[in-house]
Amino acid sequence: MVAAREGKEDAVAALLDCGADPMLKSGEGLTAADMAERADKPYIAAAIAAHQNWWRFAMNSHLC
Repeated sequence: MVAAREGKEDAVAALLDCGADPMLKSGEGLTAADMAERADKPYIAAAIAAHQNWWRFAMNSHLC
């Protein structure tokens, strides 16, 4: 979440590639994509959102 908020694109990509849960929420109820949006990092939020869509598909298809 910190990487997303700080705009660390490479770190976000690495975390997602290593299986980080893009739908995990902070204590405030925010996802990493939400934090990126709030920090005016829409390109990070878009990358996480794309991964969230795959994650939902995988979980519903029992691929994970």
